[in-house]
Amino acid sequence: MVNFESLKKSVFKVLTPESTGSGFLLQGVDLVITNYHVIEGLRDVALESYDNRRVRAKVLLANPRKDIALLKLEKPLSDVGLASDPGVQVLDRDSVVAIGYPLGMNCTFTQGIVSNSHHRIQDLAYIQVDAAINPGNSGGPLLNQNGQVVGINSRKIQEAENIGFSIPIKFAFEDLEKWKGFKDSDYSVLCTSCENQLTTPSEHCPHCGFQVDSEKYFRTLEIDKLATQVESMITHSGFDPITLRSGKSYWELVNGNDVVRLFFYSQDYFYAASPVVQLPKQNIERVMKFLNSENQFPFYLGIDKTKIFYSFRKHSSDLVLEGHFELIKAQFKRYIEEIKTLETVLIRDYDCVPFENLQAKISS
Repeated sequence: MVNFESLKKSVFKVLTPESTGSGFLLQGVDLVITNYHVIEGLRDVALESYDNRRVRAKVLLANPRKDIALLKLEKPLSDVGLASDPGVQVLDRDSVVAIGYPLGMNCTFTQGIVSNSHHRIQDLAYIQVDAAINPGNSGGPLLNQNGQVVGINSRKIQEAENIGFSIPIKFAFEDLEKWKGFKDSDYSVLCTSCENQLTTPSEHCPHCGFQVDSEKYFRTLEIDKLATQVESMITHSGFDPITLRSGKSYWELVNGNDVVRLFFYSQDYFYAASPVVQLPKQNIERVMKFLNSENQFPFYLGIDKTKIFYSFRKHSSDLVLEGHFELIKAQFKRYIEEIKTLETVLIRDYDCVPFENLQAKISS
């Protein structure tokens, strides 16, 4: 009996400036497999393990035709990979399990069956399954009941329930073999016709002459001005913004046992918010008086249910106001540095209750 829970060690959340997806490692392979559409327009992304560790990963190979990409981790997130084989068979009515991070949430497992093992979409045969494949699951593995990867979860029909498609894993093995034979390159694209290596934009493939939209495949995604300013603030505070990206205009900074969420509210205000402690079991009046006395613009203490949050807020226009941004960067750095001190004071002097662990803060 396969312990599917243990397999999540080899499945990662892929984080980009636009959205989140999934990716995974195979046994004996040091490259992470995901969908091309998850990382389209990017050269570097962040990967997160099931236990919230994050590292940067470089996009090495893109196969737009088959919607496959290969990533190289900056440092290992797991010492195990998933079992598979390029010749693994998939039959109609086989039981399967899709693993991934739907909608950017925690790693989940969804069971289903193979509805059609050779569903043709244009010129490719996909594995059609009734297991739910939601946004965020893209790039994650589809496994059989023996725990072997048989496919890469890729897409679903938006207007229908429980109709999802996976790319047969044999295509990923083919791309891995191609990569071994390619000359060194920071980033390569496979021609959408002959699947030979392209390392620079070209109107026609130098190998087969096919007209390709290589400008599209080599184009890099540009984040907007406000997001650029936020990432400058993050860099100024000593963190790597790429590893903090958690979707469109959203970042999550983990510093020791502190977690800070950065986001825009209706594009009018930039917020940074950190859950610090929980309210005390008694004598709540003392801590309420402290909270009301310590609010000093642009830093705020507030309560959500039983949790005390420390936040930093600025109007979005302030982030692009000439001559003002250096002050905002300094304020943000000070805010990050003060969180731990504030937590100590609230626990020591006001009997506030600490969170059980980092995961409890992340989940709050």
